[in-house]
Amino acid sequence: MAGSWRPSWSAVCALAAVCASARADDIPSAAAALRGAIRTLGRDVETWHYAYRPAARLPLHGAIPPDDPIVAAYLERRVSRYASVDAPAGPYAMSGGLYVAVDPVIGRTFGGIGESWALFRVPLRRGFRFVDVRAPGPDVAPAPLPREVRRTLARAGCRARTASALLVGLESRECHRIALRTLAELDVDGILYPYQAIDFRQCPVRERGAFIVLRTAHLGDGRIFTHELAGAPTEDHRLVEALFDLAREAGALHPSPWVELRGAAAPDDVRAWMREHLFGCGGWPEDTPPGDANASDGARRWNDERVAAPAASTQRPPR
Repeated sequence: MAGSWRPSWSAVCALAAVCASARADDIPSAAAALRGAIRTLGRDVETWHYAYRPAARLPLHGAIPPDDPIVAAYLERRVSRYASVDAPAGPYAMSGGLYVAVDPVIGRTFGGIGESWALFRVPLRRGFRFVDVRAPGPDVAPAPLPREVRRTLARAGCRARTASALLVGLESRECHRIALRTLAELDVDGILYPYQAIDFRQCPVRERGAFIVLRTAHLGDGRIFTHELAGAPTEDHRLVEALFDLAREAGALHPSPWVELRGAAAPDDVRAWMREHLFGCGGWPEDTPPGDANASDGARRWNDERVAAPAASTQRPPR
């Protein structure tokens, strides 16, 4: 994301005034307990975000050029919201920030229906580093943080019991200050948390989840799509529509942004593209939740070596 806002975590702590109030000696074990859940993308992954145009400072009507400068400004503004310590906290509240789904179809369960919504395509580039706070499987409850970590958090005024509650939830400002310091110690670009995903037939075993983007150093250039088409549909429009068509084949009922494109010819090799660039679709080891039996030490070592290899590598994940 050329020319974008790329703060260091030390700068985020300074801006939020949290380093002094949530010092490392107050939370010695929170970051340590999560280091084993850090993953790094070994290929570019496409993610998706719906924005309500009136609240997003976007033009209320009319097509917006996909690469309009307003896109980068909006994404940077959303990313910076996670560091805010002024957001209202309370039971079931969630931290602010840039939330992105792993396909454009499932995101419509949150928003996106109607002419007042815009769809953003947000590329996460190879090297994007994230902490994975999902449970080991879809029918498994998230494991609690170690007892000593919970005691340490409680002494600091935070009652979070799981990593997801600490980093994604916003039950108290004390928890959020500790979350910011913990993420600074982990030095990550994002958080992967439990969320739904479409079970495309082209993805026999679809890992689920969604990301909160914390900094833009490993974001590609975002693009925006509105329900209005300014001229002929682009390859990007046809790709999005193809994903909606394939989701309908899998039983999804989510409507596409463009009724007039339904059933249009899909881009060449869309299925190969899905296995490469849709998170959870191609058997990539970094997509597997921590603690899953499928995430062997060998797969993790293979992932580390692949991330360190030249970007041109076309090696596929082991089966």
